[in-house]
Amino acid sequence: MPYPKVELKNEALAGKLRDRLGREKSGEKEGLASSGAAIWLTDDAGEAKRLTKAGECVVYLLTGKNRECFCDGILWCVETPEEESADGKNQEEICWKQELEALEQEGFPDWLPESFLWRIWLRCNDLPWHICETDRLMLREMMEEDLDFILEMQREERGFGTVQPCKDEEKQKESTAEAPQILTAQMRALELEKLAAYRKQMYGFYGFGIWLVLEKESGIPVGRAGLQMRDSVPGPELGFSIAPAWRQRGYAGEACRAVLAQAWEELEVDQVYAVVDQENVKSVRLCKNLGFIPEHEENMDGRICIVFVKKENDGNPA
Repeated sequence: MPYPKVELKNEALAGKLRDRLGREKSGEKEGLASSGAAIWLTDDAGEAKRLTKAGECVVYLLTGKNRECFCDGILWCVETPEEESADGKNQEEICWKQELEALEQEGFPDWLPESFLWRIWLRCNDLPWHICETDRLMLREMMEEDLDFILEMQREERGFGTVQPCKDEEKQKESTAEAPQILTAQMRALELEKLAAYRKQMYGFYGFGIWLVLEKESGIPVGRAGLQMRDSVPGPELGFSIAPAWRQRGYAGEACRAVLAQAWEELEVDQVYAVVDQENVKSVRLCKNLGFIPEHEENMDGRICIVFVKKENDGNPA
C-alpha cells in the first residue's frame, strides 16, 4: 500500500484508494491488467500515445534507439541504463529488458524504483502523494476532501504563518444576507475548482506545493507546509501555518525542517526563500532558527515583509 496505515484513517482517501485498486483488479476498465495498480511500460512511441489517449497509466522508456525522438503527449518518461557493448550486440536493450522481465523475482531496478511507479499511478488516478514523515508529523498532498480544513486554515493564515493568502477574499465579502446559502454553495464550488486546478498545475507541474500536515499518531490535520511559487520571489518559497489548537508544540519547526529536507534531497533545490510580514514576530523568529538569512525588505500589498533566503549548504542552527 502506498500510504501509512494511520493516514488511511481518512475515510475519503482510503475509499478512493480501494475504489481505484478494486476497479482495476476486477478488470472493469477495458485493456487494464487485472493485478491491482497497473502501469504500462513501453519503448514504442506509437503504443505509448495510443495507451495515453485511451486513459491508461503509461511510462515511456527512453532507449538508445528513441532517445532523440520527441514523443508528443507523453506525461512520464524514464531513461533505461546504458551498457557498454563489448561484442557489438545491443547490450543496453538486453540489460533493461531482462531487468523488467525479472521484476517479480528480483525486485525493481535502481533506474525504475517502485516508489516512482507508485507516484505515477497515484497521479494518474488523482490520488495524493504521501510526501514524508517526521517523529510526530506526516506531510501529504491536499485533496478535495480536505477543503473544509483548508478554508479554515486560509482564514487563519491571513495573520499567521507564511502561506500565501486566499486571492478571493473580496469575493467572499460579497456574500449577503439575502442569499447566503446560494452564495456559500457557489463559493464552495469555486474553491473546489481552485483546489483541483492547484493540484493539477502545482503538484502536477512542479512536483511540489503546499502540503497538508497531519499528526502522525491520530491522522488529524494540524496545518499546512511546503514550497510555493510566486512571481515576486525568484525561487521556491517556504510556506507554513499551524492551526491555533495545535500551536506551541513545535510542529511548525518540525514540518518546515521536513520541507527543507525534501527541497535539498528529493527536489535538488539549491536555495529556498521565505517571505514574512515583519510584524509576524513568531514566524520571523522561526525562519531565523531554521537558518534563513534576511536578504532585504519589500513592500507587498501594503505590508513590509522580510525576504529571507537559505542555501542548501548553510546548515541548521542547533
